[in-house]
Amino acid sequence: MKKAAVLALVLTMLLSFAAPAFAETDLTVWLNHTWYPTDEFIGIIPDAIRAATDVTLTPTRAIDESQLGLMIASGDLMDLTFTDQELSRLSNADLCYSYSELIEKYCPDWQPDPVAIANASAYSTDGDYYFLFSHAFTTEQWRSAKAGVPSFGTLCYRADIAKELGFDAANFSTIEELDALYAAVHAKYPEMEIMCYGPVTGLQYFQAMFAITPHTDWVQAADGAYRHVIDSNNFEKMTRKLNEYYRLGYINPDSFAYDESTADGNFYSGKTFSYVNSTQGYARTFTTMGREATGNANFTVLEMNPLGADAQYRLANLGWCGTFISRNCKDPEAAIKLMRYLFSPEGAMLSMCGREGVEYTLDANGVPVFSQEWIDATADEEVFATKYNTNFYFGTTGLIEAISRTCALPQEYQDTYAKIRERIVCEPWYTLAEPKDPDSDEYVTAAKLKDMMKTWTSKLILSDSVEAFQANLTDLRSNAKQAGIDELTAYMNTEIAAKKALYE
Repeated sequence: MKKAAVLALVLTMLLSFAAPAFAETDLTVWLNHTWYPTDEFIGIIPDAIRAATDVTLTPTRAIDESQLGLMIASGDLMDLTFTDQELSRLSNADLCYSYSELIEKYCPDWQPDPVAIANASAYSTDGDYYFLFSHAFTTEQWRSAKAGVPSFGTLCYRADIAKELGFDAANFSTIEELDALYAAVHAKYPEMEIMCYGPVTGLQYFQAMFAITPHTDWVQAADGAYRHVIDSNNFEKMTRKLNEYYRLGYINPDSFAYDESTADGNFYSGKTFSYVNSTQGYARTFTTMGREATGNANFTVLEMNPLGADAQYRLANLGWCGTFISRNCKDPEAAIKLMRYLFSPEGAMLSMCGREGVEYTLDANGVPVFSQEWIDATADEEVFATKYNTNFYFGTTGLIEAISRTCALPQEYQDTYAKIRERIVCEPWYTLAEPKDPDSDEYVTAAKLKDMMKTWTSKLILSDSVEAFQANLTDLRSNAKQAGIDELTAYMNTEIAAKKALYE
């Protein structure tokens, strides 16, 4: 009897050694952002996500903007697609699973917020929803926030040079003050590029100064009507100001062809005075990189305040990206359960802030207080992305991202961010009103006008004279009229008013 018991114990041990560990599901994911900081699911946070979900991700980062469209056309989609583009085309039952179908089948206990469902279903023609927006937010959340700002265009500038020339740029409140600073820098350093921008953030800072947003091509005029940006005073004023900068020699025409790495390199190597980049700590990163590259211990980059009474940071989007689960997905159950976790309070915090009690604790206001190890790592973007890797934030909120990326920054950045928060306005009705059906006349016209904006904005800015600027603006508006801007404007005035009423 004793011998049999021993034999049974030995067999049990052998079987336990031979049995494989619980298999992780490996899902491929298309990251539809050429600028994405990582294409590897490695680091402390990915490890924690893997431990919580038994899912590992194999990411592929986009090389150019055309790839996803080709993948959609061919039906050759990866298991998951993380994107802020092609939302309408991907919200299609032939290409992707609806979230409602997968939630009902695999995790009926998950009940996404009804507003989030409504926002996503606006992109489909069948009334179902095929994604949920990451980075969602409300005006009230931003206005009451104790820290943070959205990821938005900002004007990074050389604060050390401004100080050297006698300017207190941290307290600027008007564009005229910026004009005077630019003139002084150009006089002192004539070989320096005074203002530059990169292809990712574009001209977002200057758009915001004239109440234009990258999230919609529509603005509300003084008479209450809605106008396409091309027909707006906002756009004319912005491009006139930037054309003035060009004619004064502040903008290098070659900079319009820069890629992101060239624009970055020129800034931190000391060739550029100000650079339209992004909020959330990039200015501090440029400070570190600039001091290393130039050997100048005084090299300091800060962010410009909102300037002028018209400045608004208009958040017309409903969030940022959606994660689509394709019909090709090898394990849709694992995929939808991964999304449930990433949208949970635990997953949303983990993906941006790490592990509570290790990487951070919460103060009395609910704001993360990060470990010194985390803070030290944030000073070097490459080190931070490799060690922690906060880039798989498919279900986080806009506020969590903003606070996690900014709450450890020095006070001079916090002061600017507090001023930005005062100018934030959330207007989701614009995005809800946008044409969603790719086959509709309105959608086609809107796409044509968007392409015109890309082509003509640079042409306007690089006009050689005031007269040439006016001629180019007249030509742009004439072409837009031929493309159907008047008909689209009539349609959008009805749609925007109807969608805005849902929030009143």
